Amino acid sequence: MEFNLEMFSLNLDEATKYIKESKALDVKCRYRVETNKNSETVKVYTIRNGKIIVVTCFKNGKLSSKKKVERKHGV
Repeated sequence: MEFNLEMFSLNLDEATKYIKESKALDVKCRYRVETNKNSETVKVYTIRNGKIIVVTCFKNGKLSSKKKVERKHGV
């Protein structure tokens, strides 16, 4: 599989829009963007109080999944 730069750019643009919209709703959250040299997928980690609370993935130019991170009590 060959890396598709156009699809990567589209995913990155969608991730950027998602961060801007989310930041407008909650200014206390931070965001970390993760990319991979072997995939066009872009992941956005939403961080609050130093802990990841949501992981959002962008594939094929759109949001493909959004998972809340469950923390066990005391961890």
